[in-house]
Amino acid sequence: MGNSTLTVDGQTRRFAAFYDEFAEDRYAARFIEALQGLTDVEADGLTLVSDFAERVLTDLEQAGVPSAGSVGERRLIAFCHYWWTSFGKGYVREVTVFRDLTAAGIAFDAHDLSDKRQRFSPYDLTVSGWRGDIKTSTLFPAHAPLLAAGE
Repeated sequence: MGNSTLTVDGQTRRFAAFYDEFAEDRYAARFIEALQGLTDVEADGLTLVSDFAERVLTDLEQAGVPSAGSVGERRLIAFCHYWWTSFGKGYVREVTVFRDLTAAGIAFDAHDLSDKRQRFSPYDLTVSGWRGDIKTSTLFPAHAPLLAAGE
């Protein structure tokens, strides 16, 4: 769906380009900084995801993409909302896992979430020489208890 296009104000662009401009480029770094600043990521992270999603949708509307617009406009809004929510939930999980590992005393090396290039790396962290992607790995199911160090 990212290759779908929409013409706004005479300019035709791919959905993925809209997402990059109105979500990734504007809000990803600010979202991650705010997320890492939360005391209770699990309790407050999804609210933060939703708050930023509203900003993305407001910005799209101000740019001429109304939420009650054409089928193409509604699809673009759904696309951007879906990808932002997926992005946000993934980083809520990632920050939660990083904190859980730290609290359990498990040594790990993680990529730098504040560096956009590292966010697109093929893995999120290394634990005991094993590379893992928290958002897609079955090794990190949501809310699963972590093994205590040495188990």
